[in-house]
Amino acid sequence: MAELDTTRCLGEGVLTWLTEERTLGRFGSVQLALEDGEYAHFAGAPVGALARLSATVLQVRHAVLPVDQHRKLAPTQPNWGEEIDLGIGWVYQPDLAELGTIAIGLAPLAEFWRGNEWLSPTALYRAHNHHVRLDLHPYRGFTRDMTRTADAA
Repeated sequence: MAELDTTRCLGEGVLTWLTEERTLGRFGSVQLALEDGEYAHFAGAPVGALARLSATVLQVRHAVLPVDQHRKLAPTQPNWGEEIDLGIGWVYQPDLAELGTIAIGLAPLAEFWRGNEWLSPTALYRAHNHHVRLDLHPYRGFTRDMTRTADAA
Protein backbone atom coordinates (compact mmCIF):
# COMPACT_ATOMS: atom_id res chain seq x y z
CA MET A 1 0.00 0.00 0.00
CA ALA A 2 1.33 3.43 -0.94
CA GLU A 3 1.74 6.08 1.73
CA LEU A 4 0.76 9.64 0.91
CA ASP A 5 2.67 12.05 3.13
CA THR A 6 2.40 15.22 1.05
CA THR A 7 -0.05 16.79 -1.41
CA ARG A 8 0.36 15.42 -4.91
CA CYS A 9 -0.85 17.31 -8.00
CA LEU A 10 -2.42 14.84 -10.44
CA GLY A 11 -2.75 17.32 -13.29
CA GLU A 12 -4.88 20.05 -14.84
CA GLY A 13 -7.78 19.78 -17.25
CA VAL A 14 -11.54 19.85 -17.57
CA LEU A 15 -13.10 17.67 -14.88
CA THR A 16 -15.48 14.97 -16.04
CA TRP A 17 -16.15 11.27 -15.45
CA LEU A 18 -16.83 8.13 -17.42
CA THR A 19 -20.45 7.50 -18.36
CA GLU A 20 -20.05 4.09 -16.72
CA GLU A 21 -19.71 5.83 -13.34
CA ARG A 22 -23.07 7.52 -13.82
CA THR A 23 -24.63 4.29 -15.09
CA LEU A 24 -23.36 2.44 -12.00
CA GLY A 25 -24.58 5.29 -9.79
CA ARG A 26 -21.27 5.02 -8.01
CA PHE A 27 -19.76 8.47 -8.62
CA GLY A 28 -16.42 6.96 -7.63
CA SER A 29 -13.85 8.35 -10.06
CA VAL A 30 -13.08 11.37 -12.23
CA GLN A 31 -11.09 12.22 -15.35
CA LEU A 32 -9.32 15.28 -16.69
CA ALA A 33 -10.04 16.09 -20.34
CA LEU A 34 -7.10 17.80 -22.05
CA GLU A 35 -7.18 20.42 -24.82
CA ASP A 36 -6.24 17.90 -27.51
CA GLY A 37 -9.32 15.76 -26.87
CA GLU A 38 -7.31 13.19 -24.90
CA TYR A 39 -7.53 12.41 -21.20
CA ALA A 40 -4.83 12.80 -18.57
CA HIS A 41 -3.21 9.54 -17.49
CA PHE A 42 -2.66 8.99 -13.79
CA ALA A 43 0.24 6.55 -14.07
CA GLY A 44 2.15 6.30 -10.83
CA ALA A 45 -0.79 7.39 -8.69
CA PRO A 46 -0.51 6.15 -5.09
CA VAL A 47 -3.09 3.37 -5.45
CA GLY A 48 -4.12 2.07 -2.06
CA ALA A 49 -3.20 5.27 -0.21
CA LEU A 50 -5.69 6.92 2.08
CA ALA A 51 -6.32 10.43 0.73
CA ARG A 52 -8.56 13.42 0.21
CA LEU A 53 -9.24 14.41 -3.42
CA SER A 54 -9.81 18.05 -4.34
CA ALA A 55 -10.34 20.12 -7.47
CA THR A 56 -9.17 23.74 -7.51
CA VAL A 57 -11.00 25.82 -10.13
CA LEU A 58 -8.55 27.47 -12.56
CA GLN A 59 -11.11 28.53 -15.17
CA VAL A 60 -14.87 28.76 -14.76
CA ARG A 61 -16.72 27.36 -17.77
CA HIS A 62 -20.39 26.80 -18.54
CA ALA A 63 -22.36 23.93 -17.01
CA VAL A 64 -23.26 21.10 -19.36
CA LEU A 65 -24.85 18.56 -17.01
CA PRO A 66 -28.63 18.36 -17.00
CA VAL A 67 -30.49 18.47 -13.71
CA ASP A 68 -30.71 14.98 -12.19
CA GLN A 69 -34.30 14.84 -10.94
CA HIS A 70 -33.82 11.42 -9.32
CA ARG A 71 -30.92 12.59 -7.13
CA LYS A 72 -32.13 16.19 -6.99
CA LEU A 73 -28.77 17.43 -8.29
CA ALA A 74 -28.10 20.46 -10.42
CA PRO A 75 -24.83 22.09 -11.46
CA THR A 76 -23.77 25.13 -9.45
CA GLN A 77 -21.18 27.66 -10.52
CA PRO A 78 -17.92 27.69 -8.55
CA ASN A 79 -15.65 30.68 -8.10
CA TRP A 80 -12.20 31.00 -9.65
CA GLY A 81 -9.65 29.64 -7.18
CA GLU A 82 -12.23 27.69 -5.17
CA GLU A 83 -11.03 24.35 -3.80
CA ILE A 84 -13.79 21.77 -4.03
CA ASP A 85 -13.42 18.71 -1.79
CA LEU A 86 -14.52 15.71 -3.83
CA GLY A 87 -14.14 13.07 -1.12
CA ILE A 88 -11.94 10.95 1.10
CA GLY A 89 -11.01 7.29 0.83
CA TRP A 90 -8.65 4.74 -0.68
CA VAL A 91 -7.10 5.75 -4.03
CA TYR A 92 -7.95 3.39 -6.88
CA GLN A 93 -7.84 3.49 -10.68
CA PRO A 94 -10.79 1.91 -12.47
CA ASP A 95 -10.51 0.92 -16.11
CA LEU A 96 -14.22 0.71 -16.84
CA ALA A 97 -13.84 1.63 -20.51
CA GLU A 98 -10.60 -0.37 -20.96
CA LEU A 99 -8.70 2.79 -21.85
CA GLY A 100 -5.96 2.56 -19.21
CA THR A 101 -5.22 4.88 -16.31
CA ILE A 102 -7.43 7.79 -17.40
CA ALA A 103 -9.61 7.80 -14.27
CA ILE A 104 -8.80 8.11 -10.61
CA GLY A 105 -11.09 7.72 -7.66
CA LEU A 106 -11.54 7.07 -3.98
CA ALA A 107 -13.24 4.03 -2.47
CA PRO A 108 -14.89 4.71 0.90
CA LEU A 109 -13.33 3.64 4.17
CA ALA A 110 -14.88 0.49 5.66
CA GLU A 111 -16.56 2.39 8.50
CA PHE A 112 -18.22 4.70 5.97
CA TRP A 113 -18.92 2.06 3.29
CA ARG A 114 -21.69 2.75 0.81
CA GLY A 115 -22.50 1.11 -2.50
CA ASN A 116 -22.75 4.34 -4.44
CA GLU A 117 -21.77 8.00 -4.23
CA TRP A 118 -18.19 7.26 -3.23
CA LEU A 119 -17.32 10.86 -4.08
CA SER A 120 -19.65 13.74 -3.26
CA PRO A 121 -22.21 14.09 -6.08
CA THR A 122 -22.87 17.70 -5.04
CA ALA A 123 -19.15 18.52 -5.28
CA LEU A 124 -18.85 16.68 -8.59
CA TYR A 125 -21.76 18.64 -10.07
CA ARG A 126 -20.06 21.86 -8.89
CA ALA A 127 -16.68 20.95 -10.41
CA HIS A 128 -17.87 19.27 -13.62
CA ASN A 129 -16.77 20.85 -16.91
CA HIS A 130 -14.57 23.46 -15.24
CA HIS A 131 -10.82 23.63 -15.80
CA VAL A 132 -9.30 22.44 -12.53
CA ARG A 133 -6.12 21.29 -10.85
CA LEU A 134 -6.73 17.87 -9.32
CA ASP A 135 -4.84 17.17 -6.08
CA LEU A 136 -4.51 14.25 -3.67
CA HIS A 137 -3.91 15.29 -0.07
CA PRO A 138 -2.83 13.16 2.89
CA TYR A 139 -5.85 12.02 4.87
CA ARG A 140 -5.75 13.49 8.36
CA GLY A 141 -8.62 11.45 9.79
CA PHE A 142 -11.32 12.33 12.22
CA THR A 143 -11.01 12.53 15.96
CA ARG A 144 -13.66 12.29 18.64
CA ASP A 145 -11.32 13.85 21.22
CA MET A 146 -12.56 17.44 21.55
CA THR A 147 -9.16 18.59 22.86
CA ARG A 148 -7.27 17.60 19.68
CA THR A 149 -7.56 18.86 16.13
CA ALA A 150 -7.97 16.48 13.22
CA ASP A 151 -4.43 17.34 12.06
CA ALA A 152 -3.07 15.99 15.34
CA ALA A 153 -4.87 12.66 14.92
